[in-house]
Formats: sequence, C-alpha cells, structure tokens
Amino acid sequence: MLPEITKELLTQYLVLLSILVPATILAIMYHRSLPKEVFEEEPAETDIVEAEKAKQPEKKVKVDINKLYAELKKKYDPVKAGDKKTRLRNKQVMLKIEKAYKLKDIKTLQSF
Repeated sequence: MLPEITKELLTQYLVLLSILVPATILAIMYHRSLPKEVFEEEPAETDIVEAEKAKQPEKKVKVDINKLYAELKKKYDPVKAGDKKTRLRNKQVMLKIEKAYKLKDIKTLQSF
C-alpha cells in the first residue's frame, strides 16, 4: 500500500518524535524548578544624576499664574471635548480652575 521509502520516513519520524517529546518535557520541568530570582539593574548615570538633583533642596520657582491659567483653560476647554461625559467633567474642572484663579491659589492650579 505505502511505498517502502514512505514507511522508512514514517518510522524515522516516530523514533525522532519519541526521543524529542520526553526531552522537551524534561527541559520544561527543569526550567520551572529553577528559582525565580529578580535581578536589579545597576542604575544608569542619568538615574544617578536625577537622584542627586532630587536630594538637593528645590529652589522656589516663580510661577506665572496668568500663563498657568491660560494653559489649563486650553487643556480643559469643554467645547473641544469629544463626548458628553468629558464635556461635563471639563466644565466642572473649569469652574474649579476659575475659582482658584480668582483667589490666586497657585497650588490648586498646579494640581490640575
């Protein structure tokens, strides 16, 4: 029925499969049994520089309240919002921003 060469190839494939399947299973079991260690990377030079900057006391930066208000107004403009839910949220945020601007509350404006 099957040619002789096909029978030989089929036999070779079965032998190969019977060898590779257990070897693969053993390799997977060995890999799973290894302890899972987390290696921390050494900090890069930029990370070290940023850490040093963070340690230094921050200088008080004078914030232009008008510029900050203009940026927030542009960012939370309800007219430019896509959907109704975002538009409503932006309206509420703008009310808080305008109230903080009238009171000259820079910390509240910076929190947005």
